[in-house]
Amino acid sequence: MSGGHGNIHTGDVTGQAIAIGHGAEATFRSSVDPKLAQVTEKLAELSALIDKHADRLDDPATAHEALAQVEQELRTTNPQPSKLKMLLSAITGAASGISTITTAVAGVRGLLGL
Repeated sequence: MSGGHGNIHTGDVTGQAIAIGHGAEATFRSSVDPKLAQVTEKLAELSALIDKHADRLDDPATAHEALAQVEQELRTTNPQPSKLKMLLSAITGAASGISTITTAVAGVRGLLGL
């Protein structure tokens, strides 16, 4: 911060809600897509189920990796449904016979419209 002749220079100011001056107010409201929040919650539940039943999974490493890739794909600007289906199928395949995991995967599919 530098000054001179009564002026104060602090550099660039960035943000999503900035108010400057006497009586200035700024409001920022972040809206989270409720569907995205539900998917995020379901993926967290699925991750916990994979951890809980890891000793019963045919291939726990594949299930974890597929779940990480689902999360990564959903963060892209244009998630590809075919890729999501393939990854979710890999989780189901690794968890064949574990109904809590296959049911959780079905829930994720339903939320994503797959």
